[in-house]
Amino acid sequence: MKFTVINDDAAPIPTGSNIALRTGNRSAIAIDNYIVDSTVTRSRERRPLQTVAAGALSAYITRPRRASKPRGDPGGSAAVSASTQGPPAPATPTGAIPAAGVTSPGTAFTIFYFPAGVAGSPTAPAAGTGNCAGAAPLATCNPTVVWYVDRQPTQ
Repeated sequence: MKFTVINDDAAPIPTGSNIALRTGNRSAIAIDNYIVDSTVTRSRERRPLQTVAAGALSAYITRPRRASKPRGDPGGSAAVSASTQGPPAPATPTGAIPAAGVTSPGTAFTIFYFPAGVAGSPTAPAAGTGNCAGAAPLATCNPTVVWYVDRQPTQ
């Protein structure tokens, strides 16, 4: 049996009360990714994470543990095309290792940005169930952000 290592970089271990974040851009164009505290943060308060080339991963940044929401913009645009609040950690039972979350120090995440499906394709149908113009469109009709845990916190 042969194994191929796709990505062998190790996620950092955030120190203190910090978390680590990076962006994975799965689109065909560069994106600007910003991190804000919540859905009510005004755009001028945003802190740029990085501009990420098409198909690339950014370096990690650290930030204090707290509510975090990425705002993915097509490179150079002010229009937010995808944004999803980061997952908070659930309460930790006594004696257990803390769960991952934006409120749990020591967590590292990759935030993947996915573009909208190609119009008329199975991921962005023009007609039928889940069509992009219908009342219940598929999630892939729009750009999407997905949080992926790279490192669980440790005790």
